[in-house]
Amino acid sequence: MKKIKQNRGITLMVLIIYMILTTIIIGILATLTVNFRRNINNVNEKTSYETEFDKINLQMIQETKIEKNFIDKTTITNTSITFANGNTYSYSAEDKAIYLNNNIKIAENITDIDFNIQQENGRQKLVVTVKIGENLRVTEYVVSGGISIIGKRVDENTEYEDNGKTAWIPKGFTVSGIQSEQKIDTGLVIYDIPQEEVENIDWTDLDSVRTTYNQFVWIPVEKENFIRTLWENNQRSTSLENSTDYTEPFDDASTRGIDEIISLRTDIENIKNSVSKYGGFWFGRYEAGSETKRTRSSGVTTLGIKQDMYPYQYVKWGESMNEIGTVGAVYLSSELYNSDDYGAKSMLCTGACWDAMIDFVKDDKRSVMDCSNWGNYYNASFTITRGEYSLYSKTLGDFIPVDGTHEKKGLVRELLTTGATVRNSNNNIFDTSGNCAEWTTEAYSSEKRVYRGR
Repeated sequence: MKKIKQNRGITLMVLIIYMILTTIIIGILATLTVNFRRNINNVNEKTSYETEFDKINLQMIQETKIEKNFIDKTTITNTSITFANGNTYSYSAEDKAIYLNNNIKIAENITDIDFNIQQENGRQKLVVTVKIGENLRVTEYVVSGGISIIGKRVDENTEYEDNGKTAWIPKGFTVSGIQSEQKIDTGLVIYDIPQEEVENIDWTDLDSVRTTYNQFVWIPVEKENFIRTLWENNQRSTSLENSTDYTEPFDDASTRGIDEIISLRTDIENIKNSVSKYGGFWFGRYEAGSETKRTRSSGVTTLGIKQDMYPYQYVKWGESMNEIGTVGAVYLSSELYNSDDYGAKSMLCTGACWDAMIDFVKDDKRSVMDCSNWGNYYNASFTITRGEYSLYSKTLGDFIPVDGTHEKKGLVRELLTTGATVRNSNNNIFDTSGNCAEWTTEAYSSEKRVYRGR
């Protein structure tokens, strides 16, 4: 009997264990079934998301593959873009869907979208950020035909973007193919290269391109900072815009050539409007140069903005200090670029232009208040390895070619050809301190004009 009772106990125990195991197994199977169904749903949901992503991707690829189908930056929002061919893609938060031209549904189940246009060196890029559920995807598309304008002569005024900043390349000019001359923050350079020559330029031959073609540097400036100012502690201080001592330009009833002066005043207003519109202006990379040496008796010689030219010295402001005429700095500057072949017009530097340029060039090492350590001054000592130099006492001596190196010693006056040393430059602009004084359009009486840079 004890044995039977013992066996029954074992049987009951086995039964209980069996029941427990069965319950556990059923629970496991139920859990596995739920997880399996959940995984299937996740796979289906993920597949659904991928399908919607693919729909958007396909449309953007088709649009950006169309030659020069640029996106209109004036109408773009975070949720809407319009291409040059007229196709508009817009997001409806209510429908959670993207529509083509407001009536064709492209993709759905979209919880958020962001369209962003980036443009660098003339190349337009569309960045699309799409969120479906918790899934986020960022895709970039380059518009076909949006070829970089670096090293290319533009046939219309063209926007150039770099690191979020913008410059405008005038028709007829070429953005430098030299890497150190392509950044707005450190001096974007353009060259005046004829169309028939630009394709054959060797941008690695720096001496050739810099001595052959006129060059200009973009000066970025905010509208409110485009004014004439005094300077204090290497910073711009008091505005001279309403000064009665310094005007721009001077004109009154007694001034000869009054119509010319009024025309100059119009040019000054035009450049103010241009800066307001474009956010900057172009400034000669080097001081104005002459292809031939100039003396006090020189007439008009060939003007250029190139390296290794003779400074265009011995030039009057105009026919006189209050009459522009056809021989002085005002006239020669205005005639350098004054045709429909170019998308910009040249003129003599204004006071506001000069102060904006100096603000762009100066830094902690280059002071506006004391330029002897970075300009060609009487008390400055430095070495040049190119160009020519001329000693100046009471008169200017002959120009002497640099043979290897030449040491300009302190307490010695010497005139150097343009761009003789990078010491006298910053942000790709040379010769703003010393060497030669520079006329501006400013005046401080009917018979006196302002010059800068000495």
